[in-house]
Amino acid sequence: MTAYLNCYKIETDLLVDITDQISRYASCQCISQTLSTDQLGEGASTSALQFSNNCFELLAAEFKSLNIFVIELQLKTETTLGLLFHIIRVANDEMLVRNGNIMREMMQASRIEAKISRQIAKQSQEMAVDMKKDSTSMKAIAVATMFFLPGTSFAALLSMPFFSTYPWVANVNHFWLWVAMTVPSTVFAFTLFWYYTRKSMRKIKLMGNGTSEDNGATEDIELGVIHDGLQRPRAQLGH
Repeated sequence: MTAYLNCYKIETDLLVDITDQISRYASCQCISQTLSTDQLGEGASTSALQFSNNCFELLAAEFKSLNIFVIELQLKTETTLGLLFHIIRVANDEMLVRNGNIMREMMQASRIEAKISRQIAKQSQEMAVDMKKDSTSMKAIAVATMFFLPGTSFAALLSMPFFSTYPWVANVNHFWLWVAMTVPSTVFAFTLFWYYTRKSMRKIKLMGNGTSEDNGATEDIELGVIHDGLQRPRAQLGH
């Protein structure tokens, strides 16, 4: 809009200059004819030139007032545009400040979340250590139980009244019977415990390998999809 007003100002300046030149030319013609002639007809021509000179002067005054109006309108437009730009700049600054506050709050929330995540990870690690200790304690209790359970079971069985009525079983010299039953049972219990423990560890290891392979396959699929997505636009550009 300022550019259009500038063009209008230039055009009105040209019109003012043209009317001034025409008015001066008419004044010169009127003066020259007044000095050179005294006839009536030529006096009428001089009055016509004077009238046209007055008209051109009036037209020049109108163009000057129009030029002043255009200049004032241009100044008002520039002031309005400057005020508008200032308002837009203030709004942008307020938006930047607001966005900065939001980003600062988000960063603070991220720091708090990271701190909480570290605390959760630390607690999870401590819990895993405690669970490992509990597992070790349970295994120790199980081993102690397996070691003493066969002997105590056979001792309780042989001390029952049903067997105590037989003198051969109640004889102390036949202690080897308890040993003969306890030792194989204890060895069998430990062997069974070792077998199931090894089987469980192997199953856990296989599950871990399967999870790793699944993760690797998923990553390969994702990389393949990304590669295809990058190759398709290139192929389209090539065609």
